[in-house]
Amino acid sequence: MAQTGSASDNGQPRIIVEVQTSSLAGKRFAYAVRDLRRGLMVGRAPDCNLRFDPNRDLKVSGHHALIVETRDGVFVRDQGSANGLWADGIRATTAGVRVYDGSEVSLGQEGALLRLIIPGEERPPASQLPAPSTAAQPKPAARSDSLTAIVGNAGDKTRQLISEVASRLEARGERRRATLVTMVIALLMLVGAIGAIAAWYFQQQTT
Repeated sequence: MAQTGSASDNGQPRIIVEVQTSSLAGKRFAYAVRDLRRGLMVGRAPDCNLRFDPNRDLKVSGHHALIVETRDGVFVRDQGSANGLWADGIRATTAGVRVYDGSEVSLGQEGALLRLIIPGEERPPASQLPAPSTAAQPKPAARSDSLTAIVGNAGDKTRQLISEVASRLEARGERRRATLVTMVIALLMLVGAIGAIAAWYFQQQTT
């Protein structure tokens, strides 16, 4: 499971990651300056600095996000995750999104939610920040036992799988209906042929 990083050179951690949701909810992980500059890998893989439960946190990818400090500030970068990465409502890519003290990072639309504590990285005025992405994470819907709610809350892969299964079932139903129609037509033709033979036979008997 995830390991708490070491403190910075002055005895204080450079960054503290508070896990808000997931199997690690309520836990805090501190990392030093050298850790952050080297890059903190977040995911379910064994080599991650902040590792989530590989059996429970299935919305988190093996290597989901990288938190790294450069000369321009602290950034979070998507590592090719399956469910996407958001920082303060902005969709992050491999290029990264800058984060500040108090920033919230979401590992996918239904994955873990993190809060970052980065001393000295105060958030600038709102006018200087980029506008939130329209693809920002939606709020989780209330739990429901209905199929509609389950499908609505499913991830992209789950919805795609459901769609494929529905398409296959529909195609199978079409084939069955076509087969049934063919059998009915053949049966009607057979009945007609039997009727014609019977009529001819009775006509011959009468003659």
